[in-house]
Amino acid sequence: MEELSGESTAKTTRHDYVSAFITEFRDKKQCLEETLEEVENIDDNTIVGNKINDMLVEFEYLKKLLGNSIHYLPSYNVKVSQESLNSILRRIDAKRSETAPKKKFGFNRKQVSRKESEDKSKSVVDACIVPSQLHLKDIPFVGFQRETKSKLALNSVDVFKKDVNLSSLENCDVNIFGTPSTVHMEDIRNCRINIGPVQTSIFVSDCSDTVFNLACQQLRIHTTTNSRFNVHVTSRCIIEDCKNVTFAEWNKGNWSYDAIDDDFRKANLDVKTNNWNKVCDFNWLVADKPSPNWSIAND
Repeated sequence: MEELSGESTAKTTRHDYVSAFITEFRDKKQCLEETLEEVENIDDNTIVGNKINDMLVEFEYLKKLLGNSIHYLPSYNVKVSQESLNSILRRIDAKRSETAPKKKFGFNRKQVSRKESEDKSKSVVDACIVPSQLHLKDIPFVGFQRETKSKLALNSVDVFKKDVNLSSLENCDVNIFGTPSTVHMEDIRNCRINIGPVQTSIFVSDCSDTVFNLACQQLRIHTTTNSRFNVHVTSRCIIEDCKNVTFAEWNKGNWSYDAIDDDFRKANLDVKTNNWNKVCDFNWLVADKPSPNWSIAND
């Protein structure tokens, strides 16, 4: 009976996360499609170019969202989501081609068969695993990488509705003020990371010996050890392949700044809903026994 109870709880939890993924993916996809429709009525190529870059940032977010969710999604949802991503990417690329400067000469142009053209389109398919090479050099990088023993900061203008990336940091203090759209952190060692309210998700992978002060809708942590998370999360926290991670309730005593209350409102985070201690460990599906991989902080 205990085993059946554990299986039932695991299925319920996974169902909740599948539902959350479907809702977030659908909403983001709808926004992208609306922007694509909007640019059809814009004649200024500079404005169109800026909107295309914004769409590529949102596309990258959707791609990472799917990639981080693929291990618990049914194969049907993965297939449908991949097809949606490919369709959006083709539309963005087509619009980019329309606004690109036209070449006056076309000597020695290679003729491409219909089959080759179709195969090329299909090669874009696996968006959740293969990084997109499409114009990503045009997307400005927001964040920090390969820093050691540094004090780093970004202000609210830098990060508003942006995808923020932190990678390969060691012995650093990082303060990010404002409301990013999403945050990705990888290879963080012995740091202190303070981030203002994030509008959607925070992804953490391959980090160790670090203290995080975070507020977001969803928090997903992979391959992380010996770290503390002071969090305000309106959904649940997901961990996988983690060891010795502790959780505590986010509070202003840990980190704050003058505009943080306004930023919670801008990020649409409910200050009254905080599921900081509701942690789903995908490596531990026994319902009646606590996971040995995470714990509640003692203080």
